[in-house]
Amino acid sequence: MERATNAVISKQKEINDSLDVLQAERKKRGLEGEPLQPVDLRMTAYVLAITRVANVTLERGIWP
Repeated sequence: MERATNAVISKQKEINDSLDVLQAERKKRGLEGEPLQPVDLRMTAYVLAITRVANVTLERGIWP
């Protein structure tokens, strides 16, 4: 359980650390709008889970 929790927390840090870069890229492309909000733990867990499922699906080739 601790390993899974650490994976989610490290992914959250990675995503939140990249927000400044993403915001700068949005401005460079002329996409104005609300500033990007930090990602919470629940959304980070969803991102990590979907990424893992997608990787396994592509690796095994089990998608119809």
